[in-house]
Amino acid sequence: MRTTLSNASLRGALALGALLVFAAGCDSGGDDPADDLGDNTSFAFAAPGDTVTAYGALEEYDVEVTLDDPGYQEGLRVTAAFDEGASSLPFEALIGAPRDTTFTFPQSATAGASRTFSFSVERGVTGVGDRVVYTLQDAGGGSVGEGTFTLRFGALSVAEARQQPLGSGVTTEGVFTRIEGANARIQSPGGPTGALGAFNGLLQIGDDVSVELIEEDASLPEVQSVASLAALQGASGEEYESELVRVEGLSVPDSVSGPFSAGGGDGFGNYPVTDGDGSEAILRITDDSFYDGEPIPDESFAFSGVIGQFSGSDDPSVNEGYQLLPLREGDLLYSGE
Repeated sequence: MRTTLSNASLRGALALGALLVFAAGCDSGGDDPADDLGDNTSFAFAAPGDTVTAYGALEEYDVEVTLDDPGYQEGLRVTAAFDEGASSLPFEALIGAPRDTTFTFPQSATAGASRTFSFSVERGVTGVGDRVVYTLQDAGGGSVGEGTFTLRFGALSVAEARQQPLGSGVTTEGVFTRIEGANARIQSPGGPTGALGAFNGLLQIGDDVSVELIEEDASLPEVQSVASLAALQGASGEEYESELVRVEGLSVPDSVSGPFSAGGGDGFGNYPVTDGDGSEAILRITDDSFYDGEPIPDESFAFSGVIGQFSGSDDPSVNEGYQLLPLREGDLLYSGE
């Protein structure tokens, strides 16, 4: 006898067969939950650590925990715990932080699933070298991979330090480009520590300052070429304060005679210079300048050195009084140099 099936019956049989195969594929084959784990089920911090700047307020900071190769197990759990022994900041210094928190991942979680916890820190709580450390602890299923997260508090860049309110304690890192007596000019590529202040518009780290020497004979930042002295005036001049610049085609008026002198020029070591398009600036000779006592050039010359400021006001928002400061031999370059 031959049996025939209608199309509807055939579709029903195929659907039943597919259902049976699917069910067989999901059967763990035993009661051990580990049978449903992936081959390398693990938890980890998304990054082993980070560095943020000290002294300023730390807005809400997120720490991410990830799951890898979860398999098909229900309720994988991991705990992130504050490590008091490894942290230099007390737990009480953190705002909104969990001392420990347990994350549960559902059975539907896929590789790369993540959970996040957050905290913040008030301004003035942290110093350079402080750290916050959290560790992961397996709370059910899987192993712990990258199990330590360290948030470090480091130095501000020079640009960041310049944006802090006057009187703030700052630590920054950079290269001393020129030293003038008790004064040193610092420029980033990125540590003095002290209170931020201003003198005649020039931002500075004040008298009570500590310095940690990181490297001697470090490479200087690249000298920035400026097309005209006009770029060193007004708001644009502030962008070059205490930085290395080069400007060419300069001359001293014929009416100015004698050698350069720290007490010459206007009586305070200030000499007027002009460039090829008629823009003007002040070239200042200090007691510590190599050019104190050197002849005033009677030809066109170039300046390659740092920009200073003497605005007559301690308000750093006053953008005037920028000066060329030739301090060491080679800061003034004559024809052919």
